[in-house]
Amino acid sequence: MSYDVDLVCPCCGTAVTDDGLNYTWNMSYAIRHGGIEMYRREDSPPHGRFVLDGAKASDALPALLACIERIEADADALREQEPKNGWGSVDTLLAGFLRPIAAACVEYPGCIVRVT
Repeated sequence: MSYDVDLVCPCCGTAVTDDGLNYTWNMSYAIRHGGIEMYRREDSPPHGRFVLDGAKASDALPALLACIERIEADADALREQEPKNGWGSVDTLLAGFLRPIAAACVEYPGCIVRVT
């Protein structure tokens, strides 16, 4: 299972991110370590939704930046927990998912974060 993240226009719902951002839920432990829960409390993993789903991009940005900072600070310890099946790593989580989401939030602060 994976998460697809887009930023969408609040007026028309059109995605402003090019291809969307996709990443495996196998690394949700690292995102939780960074301070963002991957799942809403009322949902049970792995079928929950990213808690930033529906947030305004400018409101989501501080949590994303703090999450990135915490993961970077503890990257070596988090690497020890990377999935043995090779689906996900700390490096690709940061470079291919969290940093691009944060960059999109900076570029489109008025948009809404959507996760499917």
